[in-house]
Amino acid sequence: MIQEPQIAPAGSLRTCPQSVPPVLLVILKMLAFLFLMLCQMADSIIIFRVNKYGCCRGLSPVVLFVVALTFAPFGEKLSAESPFLVGNTNQVWFVDGSGSNVFGKRFQMALPFSEGFAAVRENGRYKFVDESGSYISPYEYTYASSFRDGYALVSSNGLRGAINRFGAATLELSYRVLDDLGGGLFAFEKDRKYGVVNGVGEVLLKPAFSSITSIQDGVCVVCSNFVYGAINLTGSQILSFEYVQLSNISDGLFVARMRNGMVVYLKPDGGKAFDRTFVSARGFVGDTALAWDGTGKWSVIGRDGKTIARTRYDDVGPQELRCFSVKVGSKWGVSTSDGKLLVPAIYDRVSVGVGYGRVWVFDGGRLGYVSTNGNVLLRLRVWK
Repeated sequence: MIQEPQIAPAGSLRTCPQSVPPVLLVILKMLAFLFLMLCQMADSIIIFRVNKYGCCRGLSPVVLFVVALTFAPFGEKLSAESPFLVGNTNQVWFVDGSGSNVFGKRFQMALPFSEGFAAVRENGRYKFVDESGSYISPYEYTYASSFRDGYALVSSNGLRGAINRFGAATLELSYRVLDDLGGGLFAFEKDRKYGVVNGVGEVLLKPAFSSITSIQDGVCVVCSNFVYGAINLTGSQILSFEYVQLSNISDGLFVARMRNGMVVYLKPDGGKAFDRTFVSARGFVGDTALAWDGTGKWSVIGRDGKTIARTRYDDVGPQELRCFSVKVGSKWGVSTSDGKLLVPAIYDRVSVGVGYGRVWVFDGGRLGYVSTNGNVLLRLRVWK
């Protein structure tokens, strides 16, 4: 079966990365190779051991950087070159723009490609493949997530950890609970309290909260005693613990639901951005946001909270890569925060979260992909 694309959290500023220019890539790799040769002559390369989960020990950071520089592909491929994930209720596989199976095989389950790699399940175990279909390491897991900001979550024997794009475990599989917060940061649990650890195991925030839902620009949204507030990574309070829901800062403002059920926009100092309240609202992108005051359709509002324009939207989904899934009647499309439809609302389901500038669309049992400007990349069809 197809595992639905993972959605970026509200406030995420992730965009599709650009590849390094070929000339610069050649120069960097030549310099890296020269440095490795000099290290060999100086007998300065440190031998390291790898445990059964791929965790490197005793490896010089300088040498690790140079090895990565020498062999890394540098950047993601363009969207036209990256395989599309398709499938049915029994199997999934990857195809090119013509619909041909690029790897010549099918999987029990898979996630879309992210940062050049995809998690695939065979015989009940997960591995990671690159865009040529090659496995990045021999290690297998009972669970795996998509790569995000250089890391992917993995699990084995009921314990979670994280690996990098070389397949090496940077966080050993020792966490009962480990959630990806983005930016190479993770929420971990100890004695039923949550803290923050980075991708190499350094604890940045000691476990003290009921949950940690997001981190954006160094601001953590956390829950304590069933109410939400915001702190920084030193533990200093930014927003008081008084909200029943709280979305992290998006272009300068938080979106908070108060105890009376109404939604307000808050400045980083905790003051209201404006007096107007809403029944539901999404984060600002630039100078506009989508919000609903409980009457009619959703509106486009400005930084002063005033309505700029009425839309045709009956519902608006979470922010995904600075866009929003929007519902018109019973169909979904994709819109910007100023109400411009990027993808027409003609599909049963959509998701921008698959990356590479693609939108995953599903309609009438058919699966396909369109670009964020609405062009068809892979036509809708029933995959057999």
